[in-house]
Amino acid sequence: MPKLMADPDPEVWKALLLQFIDSGVEALPYLEKIWENTMQDQVQRRAEEAINAIRRQNTLLLLKNWQKKPENLSLGMGILHRHFFPHLHWESLIQRLKTWVSYLPEEHRNSGNSAEQIKLLNHLLYEVKGLRPVENSGFSHCFMHTLMENRKGNSSIHVGLYLLAGLEIKLELGPAKIPGSCLLRWERPSEAGWAGNDVKNFVSPYGQGATFSERELEHYFKQRKQEWWLQEPVGLHPHVFWMQAWLEEMKSILEKNKSGLFYEDVRTFHLGIQGL
Repeated sequence: MPKLMADPDPEVWKALLLQFIDSGVEALPYLEKIWENTMQDQVQRRAEEAINAIRRQNTLLLLKNWQKKPENLSLGMGILHRHFFPHLHWESLIQRLKTWVSYLPEEHRNSGNSAEQIKLLNHLLYEVKGLRPVENSGFSHCFMHTLMENRKGNSSIHVGLYLLAGLEIKLELGPAKIPGSCLLRWERPSEAGWAGNDVKNFVSPYGQGATFSERELEHYFKQRKQEWWLQEPVGLHPHVFWMQAWLEEMKSILEKNKSGLFYEDVRTFHLGIQGL
């Protein structure tokens, strides 16, 4: 097989690569052994290409399976974290977040009052733990272990962590997008005089927990002479909607930084989660 991998004919390699991909993860130990032991640069590059293609295909399959039952947000996030950081212990990271949330006063943790739960989470994440937005964003700032260890991260991963923390205290939140950021929305019963409609309220995890109503958000855009723009899940599970926003931000960062590393992976996953 290494002789075929060294064949200069690109059509030979193309056919061989498809065979490796069809074999799936079972081919990985064999390819890794070739990559470690070969002295030929081209064979090593092709072994690495095949390894990456198989891992990409396997992760895409895992994502699509998760998308069928996306209620478990941690599972979906873990799939991507493990792809880009194979040695990361995702379960330990989740347990660390659960420990953070366990510090919240038990009598208020599951009170059912969304506004109070938001205040509790904001105090924990932004005052106690000191989570902050990042100024010079890079690809690593799109992931939860970077946010939790360095206290800095990009918009979407702030939202992802907030969603996970909210799930721990049974706080129902849904993602929404405005230009340049992702928000989380919750609803509360209307106050007297508001014709019985629910009032939408938003929290900005990337804005360190700033909260505002839909009317305030609309006013903000009008002051800046921007057309009102708010995108929310339509026909999508909220976790899938957020996953799309997360991958879109990763892709944008890789394009902006002109980094080819991981770009094909992110592009593939972004298209896959959209069903394209």
